[in-house]
Amino acid sequence: MTMFHVKHHITLDDLYNFLQAQGIHINTNQIDKFKRYIDLIKSWSMRQNLVSRNDLPDLVEKHILPSLMLDYVISWKKNSTVLDVGSGAGFPGLILKVMQPHIELTLVDSVRKKYLFLIEACELLSLTCTVINQRVEDFKLIRPKKFDIVVCRAVAELGTFWMWVREMLIPAGHLYALKGGDYIREVDDINDNAIKIEIIKPAKAWIDFSPGLQSKRVINVEKING
Repeated sequence: MTMFHVKHHITLDDLYNFLQAQGIHINTNQIDKFKRYIDLIKSWSMRQNLVSRNDLPDLVEKHILPSLMLDYVISWKKNSTVLDVGSGAGFPGLILKVMQPHIELTLVDSVRKKYLFLIEACELLSLTCTVINQRVEDFKLIRPKKFDIVVCRAVAELGTFWMWVREMLIPAGHLYALKGGDYIREVDDINDNAIKIEIIKPAKAWIDFSPGLQSKRVINVEKING
């Protein structure tokens, strides 16, 4: 595999070449969706604070790439039902949907401006998703159907978040959380004997491409009892 050392802002071309070198199939239509998605975020960010303004030049590296890393480690099944909690500007959920168009994706965010952005993004990118403007604690009370997978990024402490979503997962369902910082303490704070936890470190090639991933982990919490 080709070694990548990108020292400038990572572009979509850099990303495309990197994924191809890792044997990850991505086509020009998907890259085009990412481009239109980035343009939409930047347009909205002129009047709304969707992501940190400091991140706008680095959306590929700081937001799309970690979401793609999550896509890479998930064991996908055909037509998986996926819940993205605290979707914000759509990371990681919309990236997962672009890469895995067969999934049934629900995006939940309690902030109305982000809900409205997600609606527009799904329309612009021709992505069929369910978008909900509610707190997840309220949404789970009215959701009869359970999900195969829940994903999140920096929504809450992991122990608290697990208590919110545990009952929304099918038996053998998975929570995949993108975490940095003191993730070990957060994992230790999960108080549940009916789970298996896997801490997934980015592969060396990903860290070589983007050294900021060195501190990131995907926490895979599997529900082993109903």
